[in-house]
Amino acid sequence: MRQRIVAGIDIGSAAIRVVVVSHNKNEQTKILAAVSEESRGLRHGYVINFDEAVESIRSAIDAAEKKVKMRIDRAFL
Repeated sequence: MRQRIVAGIDIGSAAIRVVVVSHNKNEQTKILAAVSEESRGLRHGYVINFDEAVESIRSAIDAAEKKVKMRIDRAFL
């Protein structure tokens, strides 16, 4: 059975969260990684410093990639 890996990113003013899950038709969804990093460059839902915001998102994605030992190419926001 083919396993599907899905990533989701929550970009908030306080934290950037990344979750990676796997699922197929015969099994329950399994959480492979859940990461939360401090959000920088954002305030009240607005980007105030683009470079800091990008670095926060990259940091969270990198941490999730290390946990699952695979590259995240696409994600749901």
